[in-house]
Amino acid sequence: MKKMGKRFAPVMGRNKRCVWSISTKGFRGAHFAVYPEELCIVPIVAGSPALICNNFGQPKGCGCDAAWGFHPGVVLDPFVGAGTTLKVARDQKRDSIGIDIN
Repeated sequence: MKKMGKRFAPVMGRNKRCVWSISTKGFRGAHFAVYPEELCIVPIVAGSPALICNNFGQPKGCGCDAAWGFHPGVVLDPFVGAGTTLKVARDQKRDSIGIDIN
């Protein structure tokens, strides 16, 4: 993080804005509500830490002792559908839980 005036900004650059430019992609499966994988990457990386301390449940780097070990962050998708979110979570090395009606 680097200081920008009174605020801190990510070193990678400025924050994502309200409009994202993501192109659509075809899907040969039977599900009717599929979305591009790129749509999931930013929320998963922002909302689920890559590693969590086994003892305190805090993200890695919080100052806890590494002797307890770490486990991956978890992504919950309550409307899993075609499983795009779960696939992206796996690609981002997060654990995932998917719930669907059938």
